[in-house]
Amino acid sequence: MHYKLIKHLKPRSENYSLPEMDNLYKTAISDLAADTRIAYCQSLIYRTQLDLEMVKEKVKRHELEQFLKAAQNEIHRLGSRLDS
Repeated sequence: MHYKLIKHLKPRSENYSLPEMDNLYKTAISDLAADTRIAYCQSLIYRTQLDLEMVKEKVKRHELEQFLKAAQNEIHRLGSRLDS
């Protein structure tokens, strides 16, 4: 399950910045084209939502919710850049 990856995330990031929370995104994905980064974020959101349906532990749910918000924020940020 994807939620096992949350142990590699920086916890409690209140600004929900995906590059700060997801090392793979920071080191590899962020160098790709914007449409590829958006596709990665969309996939991440889908998988995270599935994990949220299965996880009952409050701390892990909170971390997944932060991760979900970070991916949503990144899509919004990238979409704003594409519209400019």
